[in-house]
Amino acid sequence: MHLAVATNWSDDLVAGLSELGVAEVYGSLSGSLMGSGRPASALPEVACNDARRHIELAHRCGMEFTYLVNAPCIDTLASSRQGRVQIQIELKQVVDLGVDAICVSIPLLLEVMREHFPRIRRKVSVIAKVGTVLELHRFRDLGAQTVTVDYMKNRDLATLAQMAREGGCELELVANEVCLLGCPYRAYHYCLTGHALRANAYDGREDYCLLSCAARFLSDESEYLRSPWIRPEDLATYEALGITRFKLADRCKSTAWLLRAARAYAKQFYEGNLLDILNRPLPFSEGELHAAPQSLRCRLVPQIENLRLSGFLSAVTKHGCSGACDPECRLCHEWFQHSSSARGDDGDRETFASMRRLKERILACTTPAADLE
Repeated sequence: MHLAVATNWSDDLVAGLSELGVAEVYGSLSGSLMGSGRPASALPEVACNDARRHIELAHRCGMEFTYLVNAPCIDTLASSRQGRVQIQIELKQVVDLGVDAICVSIPLLLEVMREHFPRIRRKVSVIAKVGTVLELHRFRDLGAQTVTVDYMKNRDLATLAQMAREGGCELELVANEVCLLGCPYRAYHYCLTGHALRANAYDGREDYCLLSCAARFLSDESEYLRSPWIRPEDLATYEALGITRFKLADRCKSTAWLLRAARAYAKQFYEGNLLDILNRPLPFSEGELHAAPQSLRCRLVPQIENLRLSGFLSAVTKHGCSGACDPECRLCHEWFQHSSSARGDDGDRETFASMRRLKERILACTTPAADLE
């Protein structure tokens, strides 16, 4: 198994991951012309020289390093000769950090890398939403060597098996991302965070997408079970399909959090709250969450006992849950009731109400419509 874990640029993290047998770390700097899948405000500020030393440390510990340039949009940067030169300059700066691979979402960047930096491994981000054999072939023909499959396909085992057999390049799955199944906010949110890294103008507390997504999980906690994450104990199921590369988020997490998640997936076993190792959508920092009253934390992060979910993947695949969700189906609701404990009381619904009010303020904008007439 090849396990890739996000880095927060802490050398202590790299040392800990090395002890767990992690094969790869990945990350990006907070300043970038082309952006990545996270806003600058959420990433630690690291100087280029410190990043280079961090990458060298990863190499000494036997791990590869993948750099992310995976924003879904770079505006019109590639539409001019000057912009294309800037793209090559930034990619050269990344290569000079000593990275082993660069992960992108935009086809143009794949071809630029193949033409100008052929020794650097070319990876396609989950943001590109590759979820069929045809899409996989399209990116392979553009130069992709490793493709991170759209995580909405994580429970479509038949399609994953076909992609592994016929794809012609390595596949990678994101294992611990909590995203609303069929999320209507996803594409816009990636565009928002990708642009925010370049503009450095982003406030997570007024993130329409995060608020909307978190409110949905709060109002229907069985959505946590519908989300297409992969339990540590189920990695063997995917290995049997021919997929051996797994990726763990998130670059914005603390060293302790990342080591806990990495340990669970490296050992393929975790006893505790599954949400403690999944990257869930919350418009709060880890510190704010830990400082909240216990009853409020239980509402924001339900206690889902991981070991009680033994057999869940088999149940949803036998039920035909390959990505489509029957509105009348109660399977995930029943499994949530079976696996959850220590939930908050009804008074904590005020949190949901306050988030809804903040979203309403965002939708109302700051200038009354009458003033715009």
